[in-house]
Amino acid sequence: MATLRETFENIKEGSDSIVDTGYTKMPQMSGQEIAKELGITRQAVSNTLKRAMGKAFAFLKKENRDMDAFEIAAMMAIGWDAANTTAEMKKFFTLFPPEIRKEIELAASKRFRSDKK
Repeated sequence: MATLRETFENIKEGSDSIVDTGYTKMPQMSGQEIAKELGITRQAVSNTLKRAMGKAFAFLKKENRDMDAFEIAAMMAIGWDAANTTAEMKKFFTLFPPEIRKEIELAASKRFRSDKK
């Protein structure tokens, strides 16, 4: 299994697939804790995490063409055990790059739109 540093470097260097990193279990650490362990800035951790979330989302979207963006995001949240509370879901949602967040919001608004007029 790859170390946290090796995983970070693979993502940062643009590995074609997040799966290529070989890191199977992310420790429950804050961005600040990860930054300290790796000797980098918290912003670098945030940017790399957004890039990784974007790659994972794109991969799942390609593999699950019948699912909309909201379903993919929900599947990811469940898979990463981040769907236990509303607060966890909101925090998880902020990990996506802004353009993907907009895509998820649009899919959710279509899905949960009220039929009442």
